Amino acid sequence: MSTTAVHAEVLFAAGYALGLVLLAGGLECVARYTLWQAHRYHAAGFRYRRGLDAWICPEGEHLRRIAVDPAERVARYRAPARTCNACPAKPRCTDSDGGREIQHDLRPWLGTAIGQFQRGMSLAILGFAALISSIELVRYPDVADAAALGTLLLAVAVLAQRGYGSMRRDGRRRAAAESQFRGFRGFSGSNDS
Repeated sequence: MSTTAVHAEVLFAAGYALGLVLLAGGLECVARYTLWQAHRYHAAGFRYRRGLDAWICPEGEHLRRIAVDPAERVARYRAPARTCNACPAKPRCTDSDGGREIQHDLRPWLGTAIGQFQRGMSLAILGFAALISSIELVRYPDVADAAALGTLLLAVAVLAQRGYGSMRRDGRRRAAAESQFRGFRGFSGSNDS
């Protein structure tokens, strides 16, 4: 038994574990992109102006913030009804007689249910990669095998810690953001808004 060559089974297991790490990262990227596309679809043609805290419709009208719902973590923006009802683009834009409304999600990606689910799935996949690497490390404790698997285990541990740490930080940010909702104009203090 040589201590300088890495066993083929260790290479296969390390490759599989590395594939799982890439899968976890790829699934997260796809989930983020899908959520971004969904948000973009609901505001198609509208542009958000941070300095004005308003959305601007394709016809140039401003949709001002009318309320923030702390339970849903959503800010609602609406154009004046008189302007929308007189607009020639109304049939393509909205069927509401109260003016076009856009709901802007205030949650970060990990604040959404899909974000939390996807991060949990990624962490589970990383845990499985760590388990495979650990089992192979116990089965093949040679120096070369241990170096290859140890490096992979370290990388998986760092990625898992970063993923779990960002979930915890996001939870603290959510709590701080909820306390700031009370200062928004239009907040009634109840969940009925």
